[in-house]
Amino acid sequence: VVDARWGELDFETPWSATRERRRIDEYIRRLDDYLAQVGAQDGAVLASEAPFGFAIALDDERVIPSGERGPGRAIVRGVIDRVETYPRGSGEHPLARSRGFEAMRAVDDDAPARVVVVDLKSGKSEARVSDARVADDAQLAAYQVAVEQGLVPGADPASLAGARLVVVSQTLAKSAYRVAHQHALVGEERAAFISRVVAAARGMSAARFVAEVESHCQGERFAPVCRIHTIKAVSA
Repeated sequence: VVDARWGELDFETPWSATRERRRIDEYIRRLDDYLAQVGAQDGAVLASEAPFGFAIALDDERVIPSGERGPGRAIVRGVIDRVETYPRGSGEHPLARSRGFEAMRAVDDDAPARVVVVDLKSGKSEARVSDARVADDAQLAAYQVAVEQGLVPGADPASLAGARLVVVSQTLAKSAYRVAHQHALVGEERAAFISRVVAAARGMSAARFVAEVESHCQGERFAPVCRIHTIKAVSA
């Protein structure tokens, strides 16, 4: 696939094209290692590039799985890279996890399988490479709600055991990739995500925005981003 599409990319110099091709080839090898480990841990893919859409009512924060538009609703849409399933007790990818990681658990801990949402990352500067850093990640949380609402065919909501980043741009001593796992979204964590979406939707649909002037906006060397805070409106 890379060979077929590589000619569509434009590089300033031949050496930069060579450098990037080496990097991509290395990432493909690391992705292959990950896929081999999925098989070694008795995992299987349930869906790839799976589109989803749901709505959240702003008044009572109720999730509407149909995703129908309407007044007072926030619409959440996206595409999930992969949804995988593992037998109970498998699928941790332990060598790719940070030290002292907590084993994943399903919404229904008695479920025989574990359904995991996977977001593949290849960014060189990816900083979210631990469970703690993705605990409140909104993108992964949205994917979990999609599975919870039955929007991914074949993925049992009761078996949902969380979502994770698989980072092929970084390695560990015994792993060609890294995994950062967000545990199953239940209770307070789920409520916090829903409230976050509602707050964002209310802010985006409001007639006014409050510009919070921070300390870095003061003085002679304020950052350009602060100009929207400190320059009067054209209509003033």
